[in-house]
Amino acid sequence: MIINIKKMPLSSSSPSPNRSHGNAAASRPHSLAILPHDSDTPLYYMFEKDVTFNSRFDQLLKFRREYGHLQVQRKHTLYRKLYNWLKNKKSELGHYDEGRRKSNPFTPVQIKRFENIGFVWKQSSKQTTKYYKYFINQIETFQESNHHLDFFRTDAIHEKLEFVRKVFLHLVNKKSSLGKDRLKQLDDLGIKLEAPPSS
Repeated sequence: MIINIKKMPLSSSSPSPNRSHGNAAASRPHSLAILPHDSDTPLYYMFEKDVTFNSRFDQLLKFRREYGHLQVQRKHTLYRKLYNWLKNKKSELGHYDEGRRKSNPFTPVQIKRFENIGFVWKQSSKQTTKYYKYFINQIETFQESNHHLDFFRTDAIHEKLEFVRKVFLHLVNKKSSLGKDRLKQLDDLGIKLEAPPSS
């Protein structure tokens, strides 16, 4: 068992209990978030700086020890905060996968920690379908305004031009996993999933 460690402020002597500080931030100790060691958590993961992630991940491990699985549901009232956190992160991860978010909500180290305990993120097909339909709608309005489907032409105009370009590039990268129906729909619209020369 590894005990929580805190890095105390550098000082030549112990601070006086009556010593006042100019602001609250100055009085806070500098600390490193350290996880209690678990057999599923390699030691080098323990210096993860995201305190909230560490706390929730520790709860997830506790949940597994108690229930024998990782399917946290709303009915698990004692783990409601963990459920809400996982739900929000799932939504953020879905936005990232669909191109609506620039960065992954998790660091490579955090992703690896989920993989090590066998946690799988299940994406909502309903939400993905709704988002895809919105993209198709924007494609149609783009074509009406420009009379072509070259999203990267310098004279292209559209209210959601950056959105269309971003999602198009995302679809190019995800082409192999789109499915036959969506590929056919895009082809019928005249959309060729090929990266533009300048991208």
